[in-house]
Amino acid sequence: MSRCVVSMVFALALVGCGGSSDDQAQVVREGEEAVQAAVSASVSIATAFEALVDPAGTGIRGVFAGLAASGNRSTSNQSARAVEQPCPAGGFVDGDCRESGGRTVVRSVSRGCAVVDEFGVRTVADGELVATIDLIDVCGGPGIPRGAPATFELRDYSEESSLDGQAFLRIEAGRLVQRVVPEGGGCSPNQGLTSLDGDYRVLAPGFAIGLGMSGLVLDTDSAGSPCTESIVASGRLQIDDPGRGARLVADLDDLRVGYRRGFDGAAEVTLDGRGSIDCVGEVELSTTVELALFGSCPFQGELGIETREQVAEAVFSDGVAFDYGANGSIDFEADFCGSESLTVCR
Repeated sequence: MSRCVVSMVFALALVGCGGSSDDQAQVVREGEEAVQAAVSASVSIATAFEALVDPAGTGIRGVFAGLAASGNRSTSNQSARAVEQPCPAGGFVDGDCRESGGRTVVRSVSRGCAVVDEFGVRTVADGELVATIDLIDVCGGPGIPRGAPATFELRDYSEESSLDGQAFLRIEAGRLVQRVVPEGGGCSPNQGLTSLDGDYRVLAPGFAIGLGMSGLVLDTDSAGSPCTESIVASGRLQIDDPGRGARLVADLDDLRVGYRRGFDGAAEVTLDGRGSIDCVGEVELSTTVELALFGSCPFQGELGIETREQVAEAVFSDGVAFDYGANGSIDFEADFCGSESLTVCR
């Protein structure tokens, strides 16, 4: 999703930031209900990371990279006042680029700014981007140099993409701040340290998720082909997952997340380590077979779960089977990894 200016929907109801408010505290589940809620929450967390890190799909890094490059090209002088310019396929964008104190600040505001890429995808953007790059001699250049530490902020921002008049993807952010400290090497543009604060929503056919992030830090290494990202995640992640009827708050404590886009197009995710989920409490997760995300439940995968009361295993195959006690016998099966079949956080 690193198209210049914008990239990405279609009409779905607006998804909120997610999570539980202070005046609507979660009921803390116990026993087998806690295991079910933890498994459903784990699938939501895996889906959230797909939305956050996928550089070729809905990944948040691609939004900032494409917009920053566009805003940077909107000025040709070293320091320029805001100038409104027409966009290639309609609408307008204005912005300025200023350098001082060893930093460059690029600001762009899009108003119905439309572009069409080489595949015929039309993308319309509205909202503001502010990029602060820890370098000078950037204004008027081709884009932000690779490897430059930078802070990006989206304000009242949305993108909507369509093909042949059919909208297929929308992203939205009321206010989202991302700090990026890239590292060399690796196979992913996410290589390095990223911190996130704010809200982010993704809407697509059969897919909708709303995220709220507070002090979320992703430390990413990557290698291989297809590229595998190894992420250590810490901080708070609020999730509104309407497709599964779940809302939750997860406090992550060095949770290890593996992410890869498989040859079949499915996102393959692993979750290993500890965290706290508001409707469950402390949970230990261990993945023995990668979760292949598609639909309500992964179509394959095996996940170990340890709550404060119980050890269990979940096996996914277009549904989920539970082995309470992890003794090798299936105790419960569900066709759906959400509230229609399971106890979930909400």
